Amino acid sequence: MKSPLGVLVAVIVAGWVAVSYPAWRLGGPTALLMSAVAALLCLLPCVATFVWGVRAVGGSPADRMQHAFLGMMLRMFVVLGGGMALYFGVEEFNWTSFWVWLLGFYMATLGLETWLLQQVARTAGLTESNPPGA
Repeated sequence: MKSPLGVLVAVIVAGWVAVSYPAWRLGGPTALLMSAVAALLCLLPCVATFVWGVRAVGGSPADRMQHAFLGMMLRMFVVLGGGMALYFGVEEFNWTSFWVWLLGFYMATLGLETWLLQQVARTAGLTESNPPGA
């Protein structure tokens, strides 16, 4: 079986590769750069929260709640903070389309991570009918 972390990274990279040619054709090198940076800004906290989430899946309800809350905060800090720093600090990223790239990759990585964590919980036999500690 494939590693869920490997699947996560591969799907995000493949998603960027899939949109890179249309981005380059429609917006040139600047759009290609913005899409790559947006994918990377979303990939880094996604991998960190996924690894943390895999560890929290079998833990107590408090562990899972902590993961959900702090993972959300980590994502927002890295993606929004990094996006704002680039938008206001680097002229090449001072475009509304950069925020569209960030939003698209943010939602895609969040959805993919959530789905993969659910698959990890099912594989571990932890479902709503069989919660941990039961």
